[in-house]
Amino acid sequence: MNVKHRGFTLVEVMVVVVIIGIIAGIAATRLRVADPAQLAASEARKLHAVLELARDEAQLGGETRALRIEADGYRLLAPTDQGGWAEPPASKALTRRQLPAGLGFALEVEGKPAGKGPQLLFLPSGEATRFRLAIRLDDGRPLARLSGDVLGRIKQEAP
Repeated sequence: MNVKHRGFTLVEVMVVVVIIGIIAGIAATRLRVADPAQLAASEARKLHAVLELARDEAQLGGETRALRIEADGYRLLAPTDQGGWAEPPASKALTRRQLPAGLGFALEVEGKPAGKGPQLLFLPSGEATRFRLAIRLDDGRPLARLSGDVLGRIKQEAP
């Protein structure tokens, strides 16, 4: 009796299911869209750390540190001998940070919209610029906030 069996073995079916699962997992991680609120909270934590670093460098190093906040990023600065501002050599890794697409900053310094140049100063005496900073969507909706007082204390706030 010559009977031909048609169909797949259990092992063949399992191999195909595993391959499909791996491909689906890779596709899901690449297609995952990040939540803007989570991105903003993450960026707020990073900026909070940079602000504390600038404050600590100013106090410990005896030299003013500053931050220039731009629409889509920020830059850590130190005074130059010529009276200008440049990126400090000791903090090269933190000199320029770009926000993810779709996020931006809104900065108020001393209760007014911020101007150009270094807006946030941290002095060796421990004094600092009073500010309120919002990380917001392009439509203007705030997702995260940071604030600082004249004593250099920095707080991360809910929007």
